Amino acid sequence: MADGRIGRSTGRPPRLDRTTIGLSGITLADERGLAAVTMRRIAARLDSSPAALYRHVDGRDDLVELMVDLVIGQSPDREVTGNWRDDLERFVGDLLQLHRSHPWLASAPIPRVVGPQTTRMLETLLEILAAHPADRGRKLAAVAVMMNLVAGFSRWGPAVTEVSTSLTPVHEPPGLGDLEAVAVVVDAVGGVLSPDR
Repeated sequence: MADGRIGRSTGRPPRLDRTTIGLSGITLADERGLAAVTMRRIAARLDSSPAALYRHVDGRDDLVELMVDLVIGQSPDREVTGNWRDDLERFVGDLLQLHRSHPWLASAPIPRVVGPQTTRMLETLLEILAAHPADRGRKLAAVAVMMNLVAGFSRWGPAVTEVSTSLTPVHEPPGLGDLEAVAVVVDAVGGVLSPDR
């Protein structure tokens, strides 16, 4: 080479990485729903080719798992106070807010591989429940119940509220709100943790 830079590549630096691809998937799912997320559509949004995406993600299933993990990472860090019920109420409220911001999250499949953000979330949950005397197996069961209840409320809550609004007399509350949902979820977790249930 005339300028002496032997072995140096030319052209644009690579701009694709797992996070960029995952964030693009999140944006598309927020706009059009999870079913709209395909490797071809993400590639087009990133002005790339599907083949280039496969260097970073193994396919659509891997992409969706990455998207879920990145969304879980948006949950705010909160100090664990040692009062498991109060801490769990805040945690469930934050998780419901995440589902509201990303409605497709409730219908995403359960990840086959737990990503780093989801691992961090699970560690936080176990830290919250550390003050409770239940054994680890019961705490893990409680976490699974909590995740399913939050996802279920996020999927069905709006529809149930809409129907109840049309059926309920005006002088009664219109339906299940977040405060009630948080209370139900926390009570259910408490029930799983209790050794006499």
